[in-house]
Amino acid sequence: MNKIKKYGFAVGILVVLLHALPYIILGQDSHISIHDNLDSAFIYYVILARGAQVLNYHSVIEQVMNGIPRMCFPSGLSVVTWLFLFFKPFVAYVINELLVHLFAFVGMYLVLRKHFLRDESNIPIVLGVSLCFALLPVYSIFGLAITGQPLLLYAFLNLRNKEYGIIDFLIILIFPFYSQLVLSGAFILFFLCIILLYDWFKNKRINKIFMSGIVILSATYMVVEYGLITNMFFNEGFIPNRILVSAEGYGFRQAVWNGFVKFYYGVSGSMSLHIFILAISLLTMVALLLKKDGLREKNAKLLFGLLVTAFLISMFSSFFYWDGLRLLKEKFALLREFRFDRVNWLHPVLWYLIFAITLSIIMRIRYGKYIVFFLLAIQLSYAAVQSVNKGYYEKYVSANQITYREFFSEDLFGEIGRFINSPQKDYRVVSIGIHPSIAQYNGFYTLDSYQNNYPLEYHHKFRRIIEKELNKNPRRLRYFDHWGSRCYVFVAELENAGFLITKDKKIQVDNLELNTNALKEMGGKYIFSAVEVRNAGYNNLKLLKVFEKDKLPWRIYLYEVN
Repeated sequence: MNKIKKYGFAVGILVVLLHALPYIILGQDSHISIHDNLDSAFIYYVILARGAQVLNYHSVIEQVMNGIPRMCFPSGLSVVTWLFLFFKPFVAYVINELLVHLFAFVGMYLVLRKHFLRDESNIPIVLGVSLCFALLPVYSIFGLAITGQPLLLYAFLNLRNKEYGIIDFLIILIFPFYSQLVLSGAFILFFLCIILLYDWFKNKRINKIFMSGIVILSATYMVVEYGLITNMFFNEGFIPNRILVSAEGYGFRQAVWNGFVKFYYGVSGSMSLHIFILAISLLTMVALLLKKDGLREKNAKLLFGLLVTAFLISMFSSFFYWDGLRLLKEKFALLREFRFDRVNWLHPVLWYLIFAITLSIIMRIRYGKYIVFFLLAIQLSYAAVQSVNKGYYEKYVSANQITYREFFSEDLFGEIGRFINSPQKDYRVVSIGIHPSIAQYNGFYTLDSYQNNYPLEYHHKFRRIIEKELNKNPRRLRYFDHWGSRCYVFVAELENAGFLITKDKKIQVDNLELNTNALKEMGGKYIFSAVEVRNAGYNNLKLLKVFEKDKLPWRIYLYEVN
């Protein structure tokens, strides 16, 4: 056991470091998730780092949507922002990927070792669970929003138990700089306040040290997320597109069903790979309940409490879209604009605490040690496989099909820029069949973009361009009019083709109907289309040239707006 304790932590760190080895070996030929990553969050940091408005929240980003307010982009105080500021985009991404998983391992190890599984016999469990958690295929572009939670919990439990030091306050102070308030921060603060109130009622006095940690975390978030908070609560400068989110929802039965699905499977973006964990934890819980005085066994009540919490979070996030809340959502815009269902981002930490406690209970039965090692091996293998193949969550294209280099195709779009032969700031482009982030990465100024927050007025202007195409497809119409974060040139004929139409798909469009007058009024001069528009003349479009390269996936038809 001493050898495991001595070398286990170092081996765990080494495994996490090796996690980034494929990126180092393959470089830009690595496979990186596209959905909610290269198509959006990643490019925000790239654009922000290229400009001079990192801390100037009242400026505009001219490259996107004819000048989108700076406060629509990530915080200038974010660690991720500064990584992209000092390193090239791919290098910044890899460094961030490494840090995010490293903090995951260290944080889970510390919180389990000190606050949940202190017995020396549980060291293999602590190491194994920490490694499983560190290998989760999280979206690292969001920093420590998920993987930093165990470290933050460690610091707050130290404060709660009055076993704190300066390092705990530093962890609390730094966490907002490397996470996001809207993804997990707001929900972390909520549950910390619940713990504070629980202790107050139980002990008849306020834990001032614990409360001071909450105050520090809240105040730091207010500073770091200044732009977001200003826009969300004061609508400074513009009304956001988020107000479009529909108040409509689904019925009661569907809400219950979706809650069970989330409890069983999880949600995209914060996947915890916990199906196996759920099974063994429920079996363990049932065994304890059937056993006389089973709930009196060590950690039994804690396991029960965590399972109930995970279930309630799943149900809450599902019932947030229940139609019974429609009147409230119509009256209070914040209920539509803020994604309260993101409380699911607390699930991964909960499930791996549940996993660790379940294994500690199993460890005490006959042959428990062997069973624990077997269960750890299964979950660790599962996490390792999914960590390597992050395309498991890719909605639009397998990660095994397009690499980072291929996705952005700098050589191809550089050739297009040279052909146009005008300063990129002097004209605007839109894309068909590919994500606008590709053009943005290559320096083009785009009218289209994937933005979670932008002026509602712009949404209405852009809608004029694609109005006829939206009317052909009720699903796309609802998608754009009641969400609209993907401010794309939607084409009815391409509904099932997605936004990554590679040259091998050989798709063409015969009945495109764009309002090119509206497009030109907004400054649109060129269209980068991944498909041939057969009725280009009808749309006042002139084909200038077709661009493609042997080792790159795109065939781009360059159309000029007449």
